[in-house]
Amino acid sequence: MEFPKATYAEEMELERYDYFFIFFDKVISEDDYFLVCKLVELKKSFCLVRSKIDEDLRNAEDDGKREEEVIPAIREQITEQISRDKHLMNSDAIFLISSRKKDIGDWPQLLCHVENCLPPTKFESLIYSIPTLTEYVIDVNYNTLRRRKNCRQQVPLP
Repeated sequence: MEFPKATYAEEMELERYDYFFIFFDKVISEDDYFLVCKLVELKKSFCLVRSKIDEDLRNAEDDGKREEEVIPAIREQITEQISRDKHLMNSDAIFLISSRKKDIGDWPQLLCHVENCLPPTKFESLIYSIPTLTEYVIDVNYNTLRRRKNCRQQVPLP
């Protein structure tokens, strides 16, 4: 499904959404930037999520670099790019993730950010719909189910 930029915000009903996550690889594309500008215009909150850092780490390893120096360098590069643009500076946060290796990057921080940005019921719906990516997801699922179970036990039966 393709929408012309002139009517994209209206067609996608961007005003209805609570929060936006802009995923990008290596650099923020023209389309990503267009969406950021629309979100700023609509006064909508968003964060930037840099994906595929496992590929960067693999390439850096081939060049003899360590993870401890690569991830901060990527973060610094993105932060610098964002600081040069008034629209990108409206991002609530920046996260680096790998979709293949959940132990690399900012998965726990991203999920915690999601929890803080969404109403509790929407967060629960989201967290139940995604695979158990990290220990954090498992803990949230466990604690939520436990709370629900305790609530049911306290309700008197007729």
